[in-house]
Amino acid sequence: DQMYGILLVLQYKMKWYYFIFFFSSRRRHTRCSGVSWARRCVQETELRQSKSEIKIPEENREEEIQGHRRKSLKQCVETPNTDGSTFEAIQKKIQGNRIKRDLEMKLKVLVVDDTPFNLKTLGIKLKQLFKNIEIKTAFNGQEAVEIFRQEQQNNEPFSFILMDCNMPIMDGYEACQQIKQEIKLSGRMQIPIIAVTAFSGDFEKDKCLLNGFDEYLNKPFTSDVLKEAIVKVLNHNN
Repeated sequence: DQMYGILLVLQYKMKWYYFIFFFSSRRRHTRCSGVSWARRCVQETELRQSKSEIKIPEENREEEIQGHRRKSLKQCVETPNTDGSTFEAIQKKIQGNRIKRDLEMKLKVLVVDDTPFNLKTLGIKLKQLFKNIEIKTAFNGQEAVEIFRQEQQNNEPFSFILMDCNMPIMDGYEACQQIKQEIKLSGRMQIPIIAVTAFSGDFEKDKCLLNGFDEYLNKPFTSDVLKEAIVKVLNHNN
């Protein structure tokens, strides 16, 4: 009996991912089992920091799957399979790595709202979600555009913007359009802008997207919903 596996290397949105598939059998191997081989690779290769191992047992036995998970394998799928579960496992692993990276990366955000309480609440949620984040605030769209221009001139652009839609002097719709247009004319990378509004429904969501917003949040929303929206626009922008 021989142990065999597959090394799969994928490039996804300018990032490289390594997957090692170990195929196991109920037959006893003379040298080492699939699980032992997998654990040895984790310990002895340079892939330790970026590797992803997916164990594939040949027979659909829940007890065996749970046992492999307890032995530190990252993911376990059953074979044979025709439902795409292997590819779903790869996708989940990539997504999980990207979310972890996005939550730990250094971010700079502009929060725009005409209500001090909302600014404070959003600031608290953002600091709870992200370990290293710098927050600037504006009370209306005009202030937001001015702060945006200043940061662009200093070559310190925002990672994303949270923008209330209904504000005095200049509302969020006009501010979003103006910021997007100026970035387009400058030839720089676009900054994701998330609409924050108290109005709900498909009409309001479509209105936000048509005015250039990248994502839409209906107040009130939980920290998990906020995190999901931010990770989504950051990944899309990258």
